[in-house]
Amino acid sequence: MAIKIILIVLLIGLLVYVTRRPGSIYIRAWGKILSLVFVLFSVFAVLYPNALTRIAHSVGVGRGADLLLYLLVIAFFFTTVSTYLKLIDMNQRIVKLSREIALLTPQKPKK
Repeated sequence: MAIKIILIVLLIGLLVYVTRRPGSIYIRAWGKILSLVFVLFSVFAVLYPNALTRIAHSVGVGRGADLLLYLLVIAFFFTTVSTYLKLIDMNQRIVKLSREIALLTPQKPKK
């Protein structure tokens, strides 16, 4: 029972951290909504593990833990792809800014 309380407190703390931290204005609304759905689903899974097993059986997975693992693999994949795409965009912005700065601040050739 104590582990359930600990997990729920940590999940709620994670949600508060994601939505209230400085710079969270840059997190889009759908990101906050997905975070809320994730926390609600996680709290549900902690409180009712047998229900999670029934959901797993209804979609053709043997155990609730296996279903969670599959969902986490999918979430990890999307997070990785999203981060990769953001890095590509950031690199393109840095190159563009560097070129603009180079054109705006010409330097005299050295003798």
